Amino acid sequence: MKNKILKLGLRQDWIAKQLGISKAYLSMILNDKRKISSELEKKLEKVIYKRDK
Repeated sequence: MKNKILKLGLRQDWIAKQLGISKAYLSMILNDKRKISSELEKKLEKVIYKRDK
């Protein structure tokens, strides 16, 4: 997922705001320091998909 975000040029602060989480928490998720809940993962996929169109 991290590679997709980088490829699209999405900013972590923007994504975090869309998800309602902190940028630091998103960074930990993307760097495999925290597990992502299935609910949050679905939201993240929707945010990325919306920007990939």
